[in-house]
Amino acid sequence: MEIKSESKSQSKNIHVMIYTEAFYPQIGGGENYCTDLATTLVTYGFEVTILTPVQSKEFERFPFIVARLFHPLKLYGFNLNFLEILSYIRRYRPSLFHISGPTPIDFLLLLICRITGVPAIVTFHGKFNTRVGRLVLYIQGKLLYSSARSVLVQSVREMEFFRNLGLDSHTLKLFYFSGVDREKYSCSKCGRMKPSDSTNQIFKFVFVGGLTKSRPYKGVENLMKIFSSLYDTGLNNISLEIIGDGDLLPELKLSMRNYSQVSFLGRLPNEELVSKLCNANMLILPSVSNGEGFGKVVLEALSCNLPAMVSKFAGISELIKKYDAGIVFDPNDICDSVQKIVKIEKNRDLLTKYICNAERMIKGEELDLASTTKKTMNIYYETLNLQVER
Repeated sequence: MEIKSESKSQSKNIHVMIYTEAFYPQIGGGENYCTDLATTLVTYGFEVTILTPVQSKEFERFPFIVARLFHPLKLYGFNLNFLEILSYIRRYRPSLFHISGPTPIDFLLLLICRITGVPAIVTFHGKFNTRVGRLVLYIQGKLLYSSARSVLVQSVREMEFFRNLGLDSHTLKLFYFSGVDREKYSCSKCGRMKPSDSTNQIFKFVFVGGLTKSRPYKGVENLMKIFSSLYDTGLNNISLEIIGDGDLLPELKLSMRNYSQVSFLGRLPNEELVSKLCNANMLILPSVSNGEGFGKVVLEALSCNLPAMVSKFAGISELIKKYDAGIVFDPNDICDSVQKIVKIEKNRDLLTKYICNAERMIKGEELDLASTTKKTMNIYYETLNLQVER
């Protein structure tokens, strides 16, 4: 990544504090987003602090500060420790507060930013799934998000949601901020089989994600129904690899115990994950609600030249449709999902087209990490009334 000297000179006095409830040792798109962004900002000369209630007993090596809230005052799972959050802001004196949200306490964070005079921006990653969560989001969006300098969303659907809540065009911006690290997600080292290779009789699907009860929108249980229905029709030349772990794993293994075509690989180191992506035929993202705001794992797969079958509920499905860069499906429609899987297995030549169109999409929309970070930096500069860089 090429960094101009003037970029560093302007950013070296800027301290960005990012609040997130998705951070390591948890694994997922939100966790990767915050870590990738913070790491890249540091290379540009920013000082960065991640503020999170997520605890860890692991020895940590990050090029930025990680401040963990060790004394959360919880009510219905909400971390309401006003004083601890305030103390961190006063200790680190950030130039800008970046909420990687939505979080259940955006109202509290925005209130603290008002009190301290720290400008705030919000990156919106997806809606809450529960009724209470949706009510909280509605109230926050209606009454409080207008106090943020910018609210960044990644789909037209989310734009409409916030417009209906009254956010104006000055605050609300459509910006695909979940960039992919194209050096990390690349098949240059491990190679990849040809997607239409007729000598490989098994058509391999792969799913990557958390297998947790707290994230039902991931749709893993529906995924099991889709593939068990597929196998019950006698189609045994299609396999499925599940990469990820969580408290749902024992139940999922039990439900698929009679299907040898499904393998559960657990959580893999990044190099092994990339190798699996490079040697599969298609990623599948079966999200069953728009709690899946975008679907960064799809970008990671596409960067490895792995086409994707993407739920219509994921924000990235809008781009997949626009560029004809994969298959969009409704995971709640089991029968139609099975038909789409059978169709792509029988028409493997389509994979080459999807790979080419996905590359055109990544370049055309500037979805690489360097580009999305640079655009994020410019939003920071606008917020702080500094010169925007071209």
